[in-house]
Amino acid sequence: MEIAKIAEKHGIKMITIHGRTRKQYYSGIAKYDMIKSVKENVSIPVIANGDITSSKKAFEVLEETGADGIMISRGALRKAT
Repeated sequence: MEIAKIAEKHGIKMITIHGRTRKQYYSGIAKYDMIKSVKENVSIPVIANGDITSSKKAFEVLEETGADGIMISRGALRKAT
């Protein structure tokens, strides 16, 4: 949260947040509560990322977090559903 507020204060226009920590790497599942919390506390656009592998999941993440958009990475390497 603190980093997002500092980024906004210093003129960053948008941030993307992944739902897993660096320590988790590719293990476990993405958790979106931090993304939601950041979105509620900054005025710049927030983009959600992590475990978005289908259009259904994309809409679920947008609804759960209130994010302004999503970013996909590994999900783009598979057949879209």
